Amino acid sequence: DILGTGTKKVEAAIEANQPPTLSGDARKEPISGSEESFLHRTEELFRRYKDEREDAILEEGMERFCNDLCVDPTEFKVLVLAWKFQAATMCKFTRMEFFEGCRAINADTIEGICARFPSLLNEAKQEDKFKDLYRFTFQFGLDSDEGQRSLHREIAIA
Repeated sequence: DILGTGTKKVEAAIEANQPPTLSGDARKEPISGSEESFLHRTEELFRRYKDEREDAILEEGMERFCNDLCVDPTEFKVLVLAWKFQAATMCKFTRMEFFEGCRAINADTIEGICARFPSLLNEAKQEDKFKDLYRFTFQFGLDSDEGQRSLHREIAIA
């Protein structure tokens, strides 16, 4: 899926850890300095929270991530962030979701993400965006193994 936001370029750079190539062409497309800086800072941020065994941010990392963002994991802000990152699973960001999410909100640091919260919350209030968020939330809470909506015990207790 090639989006106008450079998704294909980010995907190639993340997977190959090299500059992306042009489609159907063996020549390398140079990455701008700002793009390279973005990828480097986002990689550092992702590594800070990623699981030791899986290339994703899981529950423990998500808890640290939320703590560093000064938000409670049960806050609406976290749901809005998961929506913008297009997370498929609760309490988990894959590498691709994290990188594309950071690109979508134009932030690659904890401070940058925190600074985006007001605009993200305002965006979620727009009727068309709210409908999209609602549809996302409906799927987000679905346990694919069980075929039903559920919350992790720790979140439900909070």
